[in-house]
Amino acid sequence: MTSTTRRRLLTATAASLLLGRGGSGHGAPREVTDMAGRRVAIPARLERIASAGGSPAVNAFLFLFGLGPRIVTGLPAAFQTPAWRLQRHFAPGIASLPAVSGPPPAWTPNVEALLALRPDIAFVVSE
Repeated sequence: MTSTTRRRLLTATAASLLLGRGGSGHGAPREVTDMAGRRVAIPARLERIASAGGSPAVNAFLFLFGLGPRIVTGLPAAFQTPAWRLQRHFAPGIASLPAVSGPPPAWTPNVEALLALRPDIAFVVSE
């Protein structure tokens, strides 16, 4: 398994663990350890969710949990093609949202643009 595949799998697993219990807003905020080893508080209710980097993969998990309408980031230009039309089907407004990811293959997000959106949580996949 490549490091990129492993990183994407970890991101997807983290998203499913956090969102599987956390999208409803019940209970107290949770504290998790991020991939850099830092303790991070996650709000009990996630209203504004950002996805950057490999956003279609992250968005798929958000759609699965019914959280598509809470996505505040758009698709990078590379994903504005007919092949990715289902992204716009599950989140119709996504085409008009600001994209914060850089070009492939690194997909490095613009951190300032990401923070300006004031997300409750951000899922970032990049090299």
